Amino acid sequence: MNYSYSQYETQMLDKIASLINSKKFDQAKQKLHKLEKKYPKNSEIPRLLGVISLKQNKEPLAEKYLLKSFNLNQKSVPVILNLASLYKQQKRYSKAHELFKTIILEYPDNEIVQYNLGNLYRDEERWDEAENCYLNAIKTSPTHVGSLTTLGFICKNKGDINKSIEYFHHALAIQPFQPEIYWALANLKTYKFSESEKDIITSMLDGRFKNNIELLFTKAHYLEHDKKYSEAYEFLKQANTQKYQSLNRIAFDWKGYGERIKNVFTPEFCKKNQSELITDITPVFIVGMPRSGSTLIEQILSSHSQISGASELNYIPELVKKFGKQNYPESFKDFNKSQFHQIGESYLENTKEHHANYRIFTDKQPLNFSFVGAILLSNPYAKVVHSVRNKYDVILSCYRQLFTQKHNYSYNLEELLLNYTYQENIMEYWKSLFPTRIITIEYERVLTNLKDEIVSVLSVLSLEWEDVCQKFHETKRKIKTASAAQVKEKIYTKSFKKYENYNCFIEEIDNLSN
Repeated sequence: MNYSYSQYETQMLDKIASLINSKKFDQAKQKLHKLEKKYPKNSEIPRLLGVISLKQNKEPLAEKYLLKSFNLNQKSVPVILNLASLYKQQKRYSKAHELFKTIILEYPDNEIVQYNLGNLYRDEERWDEAENCYLNAIKTSPTHVGSLTTLGFICKNKGDINKSIEYFHHALAIQPFQPEIYWALANLKTYKFSESEKDIITSMLDGRFKNNIELLFTKAHYLEHDKKYSEAYEFLKQANTQKYQSLNRIAFDWKGYGERIKNVFTPEFCKKNQSELITDITPVFIVGMPRSGSTLIEQILSSHSQISGASELNYIPELVKKFGKQNYPESFKDFNKSQFHQIGESYLENTKEHHANYRIFTDKQPLNFSFVGAILLSNPYAKVVHSVRNKYDVILSCYRQLFTQKHNYSYNLEELLLNYTYQENIMEYWKSLFPTRIITIEYERVLTNLKDEIVSVLSVLSLEWEDVCQKFHETKRKIKTASAAQVKEKIYTKSFKKYENYNCFIEEIDNLSN
């Protein structure tokens, strides 16, 4: 419907928008409720109330206000984008797509619409469709920084590192003060910053981006590249401290968690509760510390003609939560064969797209090491590949990494060491219970003798070695972890024994270990 704003409404809405930008939500809400009584047909008022609710994580209330706004004006691009964003956040993807259908035909050249539709496809991991939307956005608006930046990330995931750098550089040429992009470049691992880029990073840290976590990690990376290891380590400590404090985290009791798992998954319990699921599908769960070489192992295995690489799937953690009523491990204490059978069936049903054309597929979800007992009891054909790496190297590599999500323990060296010890102990326990179904792969041995290490896995899967596994870097698949740049090259050995350059780090780890 057509609705004409009065000058007073426009002025008031501008003031309210400023209050929202300043996070003065209560003041903004009071003014909006007063305005709504006077102008009940103004669709912008409930939209802004919905925006405030979204910022306050009140999703049901946000949906109520945004639907009210949409019913008042079904051609409002802002409300459609807000509502679609909410549905995307809730993973109600079909409802989000319904909304985009109402505007994409009317505004096919609108870069904001294309960018947001691209974000929807990206969250669904429909990469080609997402890429097309971002390309459409920059075709209309060549300076659309969000689309350029996201295209950089997509190209990184595809392994097209040169194109990724090109997009990041294009975005920086438009707006050079973007910490996220500098970290993205540093996170390519193989990228070398120019002196002018280093100067910009330093000036940003000296100015309004002081203590910016992404820039601190970035500076640590390029100082390391310049072999200034003592300075690099100081920036690493600063970056990790800032990140850990921002999380308001209390260190988790990793040792106690491991003991609780062992108290449930006893040898007697596991002997009694092996499910009898019958399937010709073999899921291979690759587990281990982040930065332990699991991405490389999956890339090599998925190069084999009979193995599909599914990357990091969330189905096991979700199924453990669902069946265990979010009380793992204690809720599994009274489980029986039938319940584990259900988990196995549900997992295969959820992952059917990954084994539609392959008998064997990999699942590289790092959280799965805590659930190895449930995984193997739920599927008698499942195998686990445990990726291990030198203690100092893997801990340092985690400490050098700003993860996109999870692994919050890694920003505190003491908790990171406790997590490493927990993972090491719990995997030794699982191996004692399932000795023939867990294969250990040493990252360092893959670097020096790839074929022998991978043959040990293939033989357990009743597969023959294929020379294409040696050419894993040529395999066409998208990789979403920090290792994307390395596994698209031949064997990457630059991180081997990197810890030896960090004497202070070694001393700290040894002191904490003692």
